[in-house]
Amino acid sequence: MRTLRFVGLAFLLTACASKPKPSRPRPAKLDTCAELAERIRARDSFYSSLRGGATLTARGRSVDLETALVSGEKLKDLAELRQSGLARIELVGPLGIRLGLVVLNPRWLYVFSISERTVYRFPAEELRKDTLRREALFAKLPVRISPDLFFLTFLGRVGLPDSAKAPECDFDPDEVAYRVRLPDGERGGRIVWVEPWAYYPLKALRFEGELPAFAKIGSEAARPASTATYDRVLGEGPASLPSRIQVRLEPSGETLEFLWRRAEAWPNVDVSVFEWEPPAALKIIDL
Repeated sequence: MRTLRFVGLAFLLTACASKPKPSRPRPAKLDTCAELAERIRARDSFYSSLRGGATLTARGRSVDLETALVSGEKLKDLAELRQSGLARIELVGPLGIRLGLVVLNPRWLYVFSISERTVYRFPAEELRKDTLRREALFAKLPVRISPDLFFLTFLGRVGLPDSAKAPECDFDPDEVAYRVRLPDGERGGRIVWVEPWAYYPLKALRFEGELPAFAKIGSEAARPASTATYDRVLGEGPASLPSRIQVRLEPSGETLEFLWRRAEAWPNVDVSVFEWEPPAALKIIDL
């Protein structure tokens, strides 16, 4: 009898400690992969550009940001340019004091340190190339994250490639979410969990090398290079925006959190916002 009671108690404790199932309902009829891709693209297009106030936390430190982001897809429509995106990020300290500025436009990535009166710059076209120069730049960043991953992650988009008309997909009953498998050639790719009603990302795993099949996710042989999770949703339906994005990078275990305190879609992008040139009095260092 004692043994049975012990087994019953152990089972009860294990059940209580397991991850609770999400409260969202499962759709009565699941989308085909082609239908899913169409709905993801419709929702992604709503947030192809964003602006607002955010807080970035990394390595135990937080900084407020005034942020404007434009995705590569939007940029291609606006100016027929192939680039990860456009960004203007003002770093704001206590009492609204400006601490620095980061601008990515079609020509340059600028990082302006106000305290140093110095502008660091890097050619924008080099960001898309796998070069030692780009690797040296990434090594200088507080957290190593590529521009492509930055825009995909912090715009809160699934980010289907143009070629993915009907990407491989399935439905994960434990997460009550679709899963989409997005290979990227020899560079690996991503597996993204997608909310089944509003079609925003819930979780994204990025792999380097071989992209695992759905059945191998979680195995010792299928360790992601980064994991992004999305929550605290603002808005409803296609306007749903996960306002908190948490990213863990492997193998370092470094984490960062990007929190939109306020955000709005920016369909009529003013590209002049990104046309910044360093004042002549500032020191310029090429990276």
